[in-house]
Amino acid sequence: MTAAEDAQGTAIDKGEGDRERSTGVRSRIDSERLVATLFGDPRGLALFLGTLLVFGFVSRVGFFIIDSYTVATTLVNVAAGSLEVTRSPFSLVVETQPGMVDVGGRYYGRNYGQVFVAVPVLLGLRGLAAIAEPRLVLLGVWAVAGLGFGRVLGDLTGRPQLRHLASALVALVFAVGVAGATAFQSEQLPIVALQIVTLVAVGVAVVAIYRLVALLHGRRAGTAAGVGLLLGSPLAFWATIPKRHTISAAAIAVSLYLFAVSRRSGPKATAARAGTYAVLGLFATVHAFEAAVLVAVLIPVDLATAPSNDRRSLAAVAAGFAVSLLPLFLVNILIAGNPLKPPRMLPAADTGATRGGLDGDFGGGGAGGGGPLGTVLDLGNDVLQVPMFLLDMAWAGSATLSEPERLWHVFVRSGYVPGLEYSKTAYETVDLAVLESFPLLGALAWLPIAAARRLRNRGAGLDRASRTDVLAAAWTVSFVLVYLSRLPLHSMITARYILPVAPLGIYALARLGPVRAAVGGAPRWLAGGFVAATAAVLGGMLVAIGWLSLAVGEAVQLHALVALAAAAALGAVVATRSRHREERAVALALALAGGVTASFLLLSGLVYFGYGEYALDPARLLADLLPSL
Repeated sequence: MTAAEDAQGTAIDKGEGDRERSTGVRSRIDSERLVATLFGDPRGLALFLGTLLVFGFVSRVGFFIIDSYTVATTLVNVAAGSLEVTRSPFSLVVETQPGMVDVGGRYYGRNYGQVFVAVPVLLGLRGLAAIAEPRLVLLGVWAVAGLGFGRVLGDLTGRPQLRHLASALVALVFAVGVAGATAFQSEQLPIVALQIVTLVAVGVAVVAIYRLVALLHGRRAGTAAGVGLLLGSPLAFWATIPKRHTISAAAIAVSLYLFAVSRRSGPKATAARAGTYAVLGLFATVHAFEAAVLVAVLIPVDLATAPSNDRRSLAAVAAGFAVSLLPLFLVNILIAGNPLKPPRMLPAADTGATRGGLDGDFGGGGAGGGGPLGTVLDLGNDVLQVPMFLLDMAWAGSATLSEPERLWHVFVRSGYVPGLEYSKTAYETVDLAVLESFPLLGALAWLPIAAARRLRNRGAGLDRASRTDVLAAAWTVSFVLVYLSRLPLHSMITARYILPVAPLGIYALARLGPVRAAVGGAPRWLAGGFVAATAAVLGGMLVAIGWLSLAVGEAVQLHALVALAAAAALGAVVATRSRHREERAVALALALAGGVTASFLLLSGLVYFGYGEYALDPARLLADLLPSL
């Protein structure tokens, strides 16, 4: 080879190397943009993957609540190309499934928005199951999430050993799962698809709250808020139970984040403002009445606190909201022949009565007669029914404020509640009050002090955070009021009807000065205390279960008492906090309350509630080593 040829070859190699490096840089930049768009930053990605890792591991495949039969049956039929329910692989009698509706002898299900999202998940699982054992497919998906979490955690902390440790643990779990794999019926894949959707919804809610708090108070506070929602709130209890509640929580969290972004001027703020409505419009396909509650509250708050209500901004909002409602209208037309009549307003297949939009009775019946005028009057009646029903529910909820015993059982102490149908829970007292399942809310004892300080500074204008506070508070009050008259109720476990406001509770905590001071001033005490509290409560409850031979109701109520004690301690520490630096005391109190809830979540998956079968065999093997109830 001549010198010229050698130089030419070197130049070619150098050019190819430059192109490869350039391609690698572009790929890395594209990945970073994708992470920034979906998760905000690598911390948000770590929170999302951590959600899949922890609660995917302890998940069970089965029906925890009978209502889920209807959603799973609906999914099977939609995946086969039919909105109408013509087959029922999970139950022999279609019309007896709760929530199934009858339209002229044709049966339709519920939560179609949830079902639509689950369809591609189900098709993907079926495709993978065609080339590998379904149990190994689930294990492989979990392992990928685990490896991703380890990599992101190592990059964030600058400690590659964490990445190696996480990879080793995931590899160990994967090896154990492969070695001890048991048979898994492919007929269960529709349930798994729904569970993946609700698990992802929890991850979305966690990321949204992280981004919201980080936007207002920085990444450290945002990380604490995300972890608090994931491990310190009851939201994750429902992560793999195919109910709508985690999806409702995700819709609220994402909408609140977009609302906060929109409280500034500019094109991005206008897009975020339209997105706030669009998220709720899409959520209406899952549960139209909860979406109606949220939108009814959002509109006046938005108009009152928006930087500008010019025609261009309002047109963008209206257009985004109108487009987001198209799936709802289309489903309603295909099922009921009326864009304003969601399935929950149709006659129930099991009783023939109309079902309530909020899982109760709903007054129905058209007001008009025949002909075009009758059609117009019927449509007008349908439009009025929704707000009238919601006002009635809110009024009924307001009336319960004069019933202290009911409020005590809903918000503070469950125990044995007279009149509750314990036959539905095998006569076990497993339903918890709000504070028992969410002891971190004990920190809200600081609210009266914060309110007094806000009143002293009432001359100050509302900043972006304060405007977001208004919407969060209004959503919380309205959501609680419309459901309060239905509570307490059997099979609530964690007062699940009002569970969707859990992200708002974490947001409220993040807005409290003592909480932020503890997170910023004593992060190691907070993190270390949380790990220690979780381990201590886990160990203590396992010893109590094995030593005292507790039944599930007794174990859950003992856990509830521990939670109340932690909530009381947290409230006392926060309320008596002086102006001096006491971040460590508040951090430890927060850690204790969060640890009690985290231990409840883990024990619920491994010990307390036995239904179905574990999705991953290593979780089954671990559960077999623990005391049983």
